[in-house]
Amino acid sequence: MVQGLGLHRNRGHLSMDNSKQMDDLRFDLLRNAIYHTARRQFLDRCMRITNFFVIILGASAATDLMSRHVGAKWLAAAAAIVATLQLVADFAVSARDHGYLQRRCYELLSELESLEPNEEQKIASIRAKLTILYGEEPPQMRALDAIAYNAACDSIGKSNARVKIDFLHSLLRHICPFNGTEFEYVQPKQTARIS
Repeated sequence: MVQGLGLHRNRGHLSMDNSKQMDDLRFDLLRNAIYHTARRQFLDRCMRITNFFVIILGASAATDLMSRHVGAKWLAAAAAIVATLQLVADFAVSARDHGYLQRRCYELLSELESLEPNEEQKIASIRAKLTILYGEEPPQMRALDAIAYNAACDSIGKSNARVKIDFLHSLLRHICPFNGTEFEYVQPKQTARIS
C-alpha cells in the first residue's frame, strides 16, 4: 500500500542513518495500520448494513407491513439485490483480511519499538516482513491511503508533511481506487509577522 502513494518510502537502507531507517519504518507501519483499520471498519459496517437489509426485506412481517405502500415483489427483489451484493462483495472476508493486515502491522511496530538503532539485522528483518505484507494486500484505495498518510503525519508531529485531499476523494475513499491520482503536499501557511 505505501509504495503506491510514493510520498514517504525509502529503500536505500544501508546508506541511511539507522535511527532514520527506524523512523521511516515506524511511519510506514503506522500508516499501514491506520489504513487497514479504516478499511476493516468500513467493510464491517457494510456487512452489518447489508445483513440488516437482507433480514428486514426478507421478513414476512416486513412484507405484510409494507405491502400497502410497496408491492411484495419489489420487496423480494430488493432483498435479492442486497443479498447478491453481500455475496459478491464478500464484505466479511475482506474485513477479516484487513483486520489480519492491521494486526500484523502493529505486531511489527511493536517489534520495532523494542529495538535499538544499532540492531541493523533486526531492522532489516522487520522491513523484509513488511515487504511480504505488501504482497498480501488487496488493491490499494489511494485516497484512503492519503488520509492514512495524513493521520500518521499528525500522530508523529509532522503535520507540515501532509497532503491535500479534496472533498470528492475523501467522500469516495472506500469506493473508488483513484489509480494514478497524485496527491500534492499541503503548502504550509505563511504567517505574517506583526512588528
